[in-house]
Amino acid sequence: MDQSDSALIKVKDAIRLCRTRSKPVFVGFLNEEETQTALERIRSEVFYDYLLWGGAEGCERVMVGLFPDFISPQVERFPIKTVKISYPARFKLGHRDFLGSLMGLGIKRDCVGDILTAEGEAYIFLKSDISDYVLSQLYKVGRVGVEPVYSDISGLKFKDDFVYLNCTVSSLRVDNLVSAALNLSREKSAQAIKSGLVSVNHSEKLSPSFTLKEGDSIVFKGKGRFVLEGLAGESKKGKKKIIIKKYR
Repeated sequence: MDQSDSALIKVKDAIRLCRTRSKPVFVGFLNEEETQTALERIRSEVFYDYLLWGGAEGCERVMVGLFPDFISPQVERFPIKTVKISYPARFKLGHRDFLGSLMGLGIKRDCVGDILTAEGEAYIFLKSDISDYVLSQLYKVGRVGVEPVYSDISGLKFKDDFVYLNCTVSSLRVDNLVSAALNLSREKSAQAIKSGLVSVNHSEKLSPSFTLKEGDSIVFKGKGRFVLEGLAGESKKGKKKIIIKKYR
């Protein structure tokens, strides 16, 4: 069973539980592909009261929250805790180091959300029911001694993990932007879209002519994510000038 199949089963069961028990149910953390699969199932079930949240705005890994119709979907209801990991800044630790140490504690991947790193510290979004365990058991990341504490991530700034690209395209078709963002030919971009490798706002798009709008998030499986950040007028030849926010 692959990850998408697992996400499909989990969200199907969660919808059933939400409807029969009339209380919020949460699934996750999910990656982009799993989230897309979950959303397709939610829509097919004609379920409207749901919310995606990963602990902060812009998280790639998110939980799916399902709510009965008499409870308003709110991010405050999500069972997510933020843990700050401090360590001597002279050591260089990255995402893989922290994730590996968490997996070494026997923690499943769907219990861990985004891991945000900065010099001498990292912030990790965790399912609430395993956060106390992490605080009590995580002493080292690799060979580096660390100190985990609960934290509030609001107002914190991290090193930008993206670049802005100024591009010119003939139209806002999704194949044009994939081509511009990833330096691919239009033919290869169109074929990838038709093959189901590209999603827009967590929804698979199979038509290369699908028109994007400002703020749309595009994911190309295995190659990365980017956002149509803004429109910047037209060139002398009538082409559209755009700004793409490309994540590294």
